Amino acid sequence: MTGSFNDELALVTGAASGIGRALSLRLAREGCSVILVDIDREGLEAACREIDPSGTRATWYLADVSDAEQVERLHELVTSEVGTPDILVNSAGVAMAGTFDQVSLDDWRWLLGVNLWGAVHTVHYFINDFYSRGSGHIINMASAAGLFVLPEAGLYTTSKYAMVGFSGSLRIQASVHGVKVMTVCPGFVATPMLENVRSAEPGFIEDDAAAARRIAMRPDRLIDKILAGMHKDSPVVTCPFYINLMYGTARHFPRLWDRLMKAGARAAFRAKQRRG
Repeated sequence: MTGSFNDELALVTGAASGIGRALSLRLAREGCSVILVDIDREGLEAACREIDPSGTRATWYLADVSDAEQVERLHELVTSEVGTPDILVNSAGVAMAGTFDQVSLDDWRWLLGVNLWGAVHTVHYFINDFYSRGSGHIINMASAAGLFVLPEAGLYTTSKYAMVGFSGSLRIQASVHGVKVMTVCPGFVATPMLENVRSAEPGFIEDDAAAARRIAMRPDRLIDKILAGMHKDSPVVTCPFYINLMYGTARHFPRLWDRLMKAGARAAFRAKQRRG
């Protein structure tokens, strides 16, 4: 598939690490020039050097996508200095564990600001460029947590359910203008996010993180799925296999899934009580 995006320009948010960085590197190998966006300057510089030490095919911008003014400025700089992207990847994301009674409103604002409003902001400022050209891809990184509910992940699940709905609606509207939109809903991926989950109860996240690492898929496997989905114009990409199994159970056996999740929530609650 190498060279399948020759001479296209891709903008990737959350590109300093994790899925965003892995996808930026792969798109560059596929022939793209890449614009990397993040709040981590050192990570951006390192990623750009890895893509192209000469700096001719990779550039970076510091921007907090949860801030509309920063994204507006990003749009102005990118379109005037580099050009209009052919591919927009909304990959910036954060995670938090905790029950609704534990988290604060500031936690809600922080997580929704990045996971949902980040994508809303970039689409708001770049979408008319895509529509004017009549082509392009928009890739929205959601999560399997946007397809079925999980205990202890209420904030994250809320943000990803919203992303799935936002992305699906955008796909339908954008098709009128020749623009393709895809939602990506993976399970656990072996990225730094697994180590950086914020928790309302810090000690409680350690066991869950260890379990997640054991079943996490490699980023390169996910990137393969994303690129294949782009070529097929897939509406949604889900992986690995256990996510399809869980999603199928939640869809076709909702009462069973409800009982399983309630049992998980009760077990987590009892574990907290024992730790006292």
